[in-house]
Amino acid sequence: MSAPALTPADSAIFDEDVITEMEEHLDEPIACGIETCEKEAAWRVSLRCCGDSTFLCTPHYFVSRSRLGWSLIWAGAAQCAVCGTVFRHPMSYDAIVRVVPL
Repeated sequence: MSAPALTPADSAIFDEDVITEMEEHLDEPIACGIETCEKEAAWRVSLRCCGDSTFLCTPHYFVSRSRLGWSLIWAGAAQCAVCGTVFRHPMSYDAIVRVVPL
């Protein structure tokens, strides 16, 4: 038994109310993912191991680069807090994290 094919008219995304609400929020800034930060996010940072991602303002982006870099240099390794993957020196920040400017 197969499921019936949906047409655009059957999809909620084509509902006028949904489209109107989405359009109202298109220009809203995205907040930094750090709870105590009130700055606007400038970067989407995703871990390559598990895909977990967050939005960061520029200062917190540079803090994340520094912390990961220092962990790799001084401890010789860093571990993903989400999936547990261990990254060992000499891996770089860019090999571990995918960064997309907003």
